[in-house]
Amino acid sequence: MSNRIEEVMLQDSMVISVDNPRTSGVPEMHYILDRQVVSRAGSNLSEVANSFKTQARGTQVGYFRVGGREVPIEVRLQEEYRQSLQDMREFQVLQVGDQRIPLASLGTFQTVEGVNSITRRDRETIMDVSINVTGNPETQRQRIIDLFENEIVMPEGYRYSFTGDNVDQAEASSNLFYALIFGLILTYMVMAGKFENFRDPFVIMFTIPLAFFGSYLILWLTGNPFSIPAGLGMIILVGIVINNGIVMVDYIHQYCDKQHGNGNYIENMIQAAKRRMRPILLTALTTIGSMIPLAMELGSGSETWSPLALTVIGGLTFSSIFTLYIVPVVLVGISKPRRQAAKAYKLAMNEN
Repeated sequence: MSNRIEEVMLQDSMVISVDNPRTSGVPEMHYILDRQVVSRAGSNLSEVANSFKTQARGTQVGYFRVGGREVPIEVRLQEEYRQSLQDMREFQVLQVGDQRIPLASLGTFQTVEGVNSITRRDRETIMDVSINVTGNPETQRQRIIDLFENEIVMPEGYRYSFTGDNVDQAEASSNLFYALIFGLILTYMVMAGKFENFRDPFVIMFTIPLAFFGSYLILWLTGNPFSIPAGLGMIILVGIVINNGIVMVDYIHQYCDKQHGNGNYIENMIQAAKRRMRPILLTALTTIGSMIPLAMELGSGSETWSPLALTVIGGLTFSSIFTLYIVPVVLVGISKPRRQAAKAYKLAMNEN
């Protein structure tokens, strides 16, 4: 089956090589004992096996004691009588009367190719076949799976599963997803406690989809698939983007409260957004600048973490630009019913 898998995979141009543990076997000599001949000689398999072991490998028969020491004594044929296959055939393993019977008279020898190793997992005999492909392995993984499922038919009693990097990637992606959701929930709870309402954290969270869109866009433009480093970059991005949103919303409230009664509410909000534009852009530019060397893959091994830098750069670029527009607009839309209700309440109090 492993040879069949190797044959099918090498037909695809993207496959460089296949690491097949069955390609290099170990030559072995098998001895097949004729039970009927042994039985007619008045012996049994155990006697023949023990006699062969004594002559080939030796058998301990006692100890030689001298000076308080015990030296084991082994009985074995001299080396000159056990150097070749022909010598082994002439091992005299049985004696019937005055006649000694050689090993070759009791069975046959067969030369076979054995397995160089046997691997078991969960009490099942398994074989790991590794496939090396060109390009990015993550983009080729599904293609390999489809090729395998379409071309390879497992006989009864056999089964297959994709392990190694494929399983690790799926588990890591699942863990990153849960970590991201947990991070978003925890961040929202912290902001709700800080602002003492659920409205402002909701407004700030609107910048996160924009950041994710920018991350996916730059990964697509650069030809990089979503990977574990890219997922880590998105988790980092959540904290940076939300920090900009907090700065924007908090300053808008401070400025509007300070200008209470002076000018239109929307005009005050626009003015506050303009004043926060420089700090937000400076913060984004410094972070993006620090990520550029990593994104350019200048050092050895930097291509592994390049998607992380690209994710932060793309997400921070989009979120920083749109934070100056989306956050004030959403804040106005959410605050308008509240302000209308407060104004109506104030008029009703004045009439009373």
